[in-house]
Amino acid sequence: MIAPGSPVALLNSPVAGLHNVVVVEGTTSGELLEGPGHLRDSPLPGQAGESILMGKSTTAGAPFGEIVRLRRGDVITVTTGQGRFRFVVDGQRVAGDPLPRIPTSGALLTLVTSAGSGWLGRLAPSHLVYVDAELRGKDVAAPPGRPSAVTPAEIQGHGDPSAWPFVVFWLQALLAGSVALVWLWSRWRLPRTWLVGAPVLFGILWGLSTEAVRLLPNVSDP
Repeated sequence: MIAPGSPVALLNSPVAGLHNVVVVEGTTSGELLEGPGHLRDSPLPGQAGESILMGKSTTAGAPFGEIVRLRRGDVITVTTGQGRFRFVVDGQRVAGDPLPRIPTSGALLTLVTSAGSGWLGRLAPSHLVYVDAELRGKDVAAPPGRPSAVTPAEIQGHGDPSAWPFVVFWLQALLAGSVALVWLWSRWRLPRTWLVGAPVLFGILWGLSTEAVRLLPNVSDP
């Protein structure tokens, strides 16, 4: 079994602005901060069946921010430990559209992200977009050990509730740090207090924001 967060593939498609983008194993909000993620209970790209990759379109570097540019006939190449695979786009779909036919022999690749309409679409995504592409060439065998199910946090549109204890911890640290800073201010002048306390508070805020982002949906599903 591949450990969550491990790199599993390189993704390329110039039309979509994808240039050697690293795909990691897993699709929780935290894992998608590292790059596009592979849904663990689907085959890896190039293996028989439908492989599903999710990626963010607005945050974490927006690796899938341009996949809506992909049209029928465009090429996506994926490199894994089993080889280099060439997929040709069949088209795009949204929720409610007919599902793609999964070939009995061969492989399908589906890219998933959020999107919106108009010039504000990237700032406020309103729906999910699915880009389906079919393998051109021979698929490879999938080794045993693939999970048969995933946690709710790995399904599109879900956040990661396991981040809550860490969010609470950092909130408590922020409260304690703020109280300590006020105490120092009452004894020192502002420049000295700021010099000592600012790096600590910024570190706490960084930890808090990192964990809070994990509570947001991995890819938006309004």
